[in-house]
Amino acid sequence: MADSAEVPDGWRDEYENDPEYQRILAGMERPWWKRPVTLVGACVAVVAAVFSVSAGFGGDDTFTLRATQVVSRVATLATGGTCGSVQGKLREGVVVQVLDGDGSVIATGALGKGVPVVGENDNGFPHCELPIVIDGVPGEVPVYQIKVGTMNPFPVNQDEAHNTNVRMYAGY
Repeated sequence: MADSAEVPDGWRDEYENDPEYQRILAGMERPWWKRPVTLVGACVAVVAAVFSVSAGFGGDDTFTLRATQVVSRVATLATGGTCGSVQGKLREGVVVQVLDGDGSVIATGALGKGVPVVGENDNGFPHCELPIVIDGVPGEVPVYQIKVGTMNPFPVNQDEAHNTNVRMYAGY
């Protein structure tokens, strides 16, 4: 039995004919890129890369900011019955900037056409309401600041900016 064709070199490994052992040996002889662990790992890496890229480019985390600039000293303009401030600083077309907490501009828009309102404000006096609608405002800013023309910025928290029509008051 020492030199038989069945047992090379005169000794026999007791596991050589075991089917489980043969399966393990066959798996070890596979190239690394054909092994199941490598294939599953590669698939997971590809899926993770696709999701991270799509989150950076395809995700739309912006919203539309809606606000109203209320002016108490009203000047009604002859053209179309619109209104604005007496000094002319607040009127249709004036630039509106949305700033983040650090004061960096993150979105830009303009005041809309002013609507004269008589007797409906807190004091019962006539006033002018100028709408503000700004699309594409980044959604994950804790505190926004709305700057109308040359006025000081008006701070608004994230919940107010996302869910309400922010009302800002000016006396001129």
